[in-house]
Amino acid sequence: MAGCYQDGSIMIFDRETKYMTHSFPKIHQFEAWYTHFRQEKSILYSCSDDCSFKALDLKSKSLIYSCKKHDAGVTWLKAISENEVMTCSYDGTVRIWDERYIKSGSLEQLNFPGKSLWDVNFHLCEETGKLWMGIAAIYDGYLFLSPNKTDIRHQSLTEHFRALNKMEEDNGFS
Repeated sequence: MAGCYQDGSIMIFDRETKYMTHSFPKIHQFEAWYTHFRQEKSILYSCSDDCSFKALDLKSKSLIYSCKKHDAGVTWLKAISENEVMTCSYDGTVRIWDERYIKSGSLEQLNFPGKSLWDVNFHLCEETGKLWMGIAAIYDGYLFLSPNKTDIRHQSLTEHFRALNKMEEDNGFS
């Protein structure tokens, strides 16, 4: 279990004993907002109001990387494949990053100009295989997206983003 703090610190606690097992004091410049565990790799991801997201190695208690390529606070992140993470931000973007090339920038992104994004949720429709993505926008409720005629079971999430971007372009939303 991880705790995010206003001073940018992150602390990890054992669920059973409730004792702190790891401490990353002031790992972020501003308030830390969200964490995500990748247990199979012993990695903890965090994001913050300082426009960054970070990957921390829990075995060595060291920073793997820090990425500060969003234009506003990073509010949510999740590991979505072996080498990819997804983030969303107050800057109105949802992005997919390849961790092997984190400094190169994002692989794909969805843009929602003027929207302050907070959270992303997914729902796979079993009947159609379509992956619906719900994106929480601070002042606009949830934005729901799914590309037409796309079966997510036969494509990566990166390909899914490309299909969503194409759908937005075709409908004049971008």
